[in-house]
Amino acid sequence: MKGLEINGYFTIVENEILDLLLILKLRKHEIKIMLAGVRVLNGFDKEKDRIPLSTFKILTGMSRGDCSIAINSLIKKRMLYKNEGEIGINRDFKKWEGVSDSLTGKVLAKWLSWVSDSHKKGVSDSRTSKQREKQNYKQRADVLKKLGIKEVEKLEGKKWLKQVMWQRHSFREGFIDKILNKWEFEACYDAFLSYEESHGVRDKEAWLLAMLERGPAPEE
Repeated sequence: MKGLEINGYFTIVENEILDLLLILKLRKHEIKIMLAGVRVLNGFDKEKDRIPLSTFKILTGMSRGDCSIAINSLIKKRMLYKNEGEIGINRDFKKWEGVSDSLTGKVLAKWLSWVSDSHKKGVSDSRTSKQREKQNYKQRADVLKKLGIKEVEKLEGKKWLKQVMWQRHSFREGFIDKILNKWEFEACYDAFLSYEESHGVRDKEAWLLAMLERGPAPEE
C-alpha cells in the first residue's frame, strides 16, 4: 500500500486463513482466538507452541473460561489442534469444518475468481501505466535537457524561466507548464524570485502556487 510505514514488526498470514475467517460462520470468540493463534504462531514463525490461557486472555480480552470454550470448539472444527500440550493451526484448510459445504465452496470460488481478475487487471493497468510513464518521459526529455549556463542565457521569457525552474530547483515540468499557462511571465518570475529568497519551504509547488494566487502585495 502506498505511503504505509512498517516499523519492522509484522505477521505474515496465509491468504486461506483470512479468506476462510471471513467466509465461515464462526462465533466472535472463535475468530478472536484464531487471530490470537495466528499472532503468536505466525508472528514467531512457529507451527505449534505451548500457549497458556493467560496469553489468549490478554490478547483477546476474554475470560479464561470463554477462551477455553472457544479453543475446544475450534479443535472440534479441526481449525486448531492440540498435541502434547502444544496448540497449532491446522494448515490443511480443506479439513476445516464448513469448508466442504457447497455454499462455502461457491462463495470461496467466487471470491478467488474476483481476486484473480483484480490481480490481472492490476498488473495490466500497472504495465500500461509504466509504458505511459516511459513514453511521457521520452517526450519530456526532448523538451527539457540540462543546459550549460551560456545555453540557458540564450533563452528568453517563459522558456528561460521554465528551464531555470526545472534545472535549478527541480520543479515538475507539468507544474511549470500549469502556472506559465495561467499567469503572465512577470507574475511567475516575481513569485519565483520570492521563492529563491525564502528559506525552509517544504512544499515548494504549493508555496509558489499560493504566492501566485495571492498576487502582488499592495503598494504602501
